[in-house]
Amino acid sequence: MQIFEPAKYLAIYLHNNLHFDKQKYFFLIIYHKNSHYTSHSISFLPHHFNISQLKNECVRKYAFCFVKKTNSTHRREINKAYYGNFLQNTFFSSYFDYFCSMFYEREEIRRKMDEAGRKGIPFLFGLQFEGEEGFFLPYPLSQQVVLFDIGGQSNAPAQTEEIPPFHFKAEPEAYHIYRERFGKVMQGLSRGDSYLTNLTIKTPVQSSLTLQDIFHYSRARYRLYIPGRLVCFSPESFVTMSGGRIATFPMKGTIDASIPGAREIILSDPKETAEQNTIVDLLRNDLSRIAKEVRVNRFRYVERLETNRGSILQISSEIEGTLPPDYREQLGTLFFALLPAGSVSGAPKEATLRLIRVAEEEPRGYYTGVAGYYDGCTLNTFVLIRLIEQQGNSLYFRSGGGITAASNCLSEYREAIQKVYLPFQPS
Repeated sequence: MQIFEPAKYLAIYLHNNLHFDKQKYFFLIIYHKNSHYTSHSISFLPHHFNISQLKNECVRKYAFCFVKKTNSTHRREINKAYYGNFLQNTFFSSYFDYFCSMFYEREEIRRKMDEAGRKGIPFLFGLQFEGEEGFFLPYPLSQQVVLFDIGGQSNAPAQTEEIPPFHFKAEPEAYHIYRERFGKVMQGLSRGDSYLTNLTIKTPVQSSLTLQDIFHYSRARYRLYIPGRLVCFSPESFVTMSGGRIATFPMKGTIDASIPGAREIILSDPKETAEQNTIVDLLRNDLSRIAKEVRVNRFRYVERLETNRGSILQISSEIEGTLPPDYREQLGTLFFALLPAGSVSGAPKEATLRLIRVAEEEPRGYYTGVAGYYDGCTLNTFVLIRLIEQQGNSLYFRSGGGITAASNCLSEYREAIQKVYLPFQPS
């Protein structure tokens, strides 16, 4: 059975906002076909959907009802129900239209960004790593469904200082599985297919917190929450475009801050230095495709990040260039010329992307994609790392790191696991 994601979002919103006794009732999506109704609890809805399907097909197949809870989880009595075209209701219609209209294919997002840049229209956007799907929301500050905090621009409620105790458990893939992926990358490096490859893993996690809780409690430079789909608390800027200037901030290298002399250790590490040199050179070349006077302003500066397991140090660099005078009129076109982000792919890009597909064996989706906010003057974007995605009832935290010929398998495995964290601790 194909359950459409927009319908799932709508059900989540209605469940959270309609006034009814949530101790006695829970909200369902009803799948209607050939006069037979098959009900599926919202918590068991499949995650994936095909955005090419028409909205009216979804409209014809779904209705909503309240179902009374009984002692048995398998026996549920329909107490009251409403079957019909819920789009006749103005509230349902506007919300459903909103979610159905936020997802687009790559070329349509590029076109919308160009148009918004010309007209000075604020927008929020995101794009998957593979570039097949993304979202675009004009005037995003006027809604509080998709929540974000990007460079101080936010539609989210104020963060609380009180963080209750919580449970968070990760179950990373076994080392021998990672070693096989690592081996495939090393074979590609030895063949000369790549000289820097970003290898990532997908870790099942469990938490007493919801994705929305994690969004609200996260202390991060960039935050994004899409109901029923993902939460991101990224420390990594991608590019900013403002006042005719473009800057990018590649992030490479992580170390536990509690290690004695951690700063000196990571700054003097030859492997980390070589990796940063490679990615800075790659992104300097990327920026040169759309900008002039490209230069490195800062090389390998240190930032401190707080996590639920303690502090870590992260290494970044800053590269800047001059944009063409009409850059706002081609905002999306220029931006898309930089994708995918070099810091989370590798070099050279095309051959490295093929190597990533072989080693990781599945699409990354929004993880290591990009997202950002345009306020009518400044485009502020970030890399979608430190991301937890929801698939059905399961949560997955993706993480990884750059692999070079000098990389050690066990060290890279440990670094990938170290990045599975929440950026806050109980009060």
